[in-house]
Amino acid sequence: MTNDLAVRILNGDVLGTTEQTHEAVAMAIKALSADAQPVRHGKWEKKWHSVFKGDLPCCSVCHSFNAFRWDYCPNCGARMDEGSE
Repeated sequence: MTNDLAVRILNGDVLGTTEQTHEAVAMAIKALSADAQPVRHGKWEKKWHSVFKGDLPCCSVCHSFNAFRWDYCPNCGARMDEGSE
């Protein structure tokens, strides 16, 4: 069963068989029980990089360097929104 069909059955948009409904519910339970991690927040800090001989953005959470200032750290996944409230 596709995810789209499962959602449509659970929403009541499509009338599924008993087996399809049970499978859709099982899929939903499995999706809800995912092993999720709490969201970490950080910011890009300028730090000296000895190889490139200059300041580069560095994640305040995992301290990995990145040439780009993305909205998240590609190394640890932290959102770069610390202090922006």
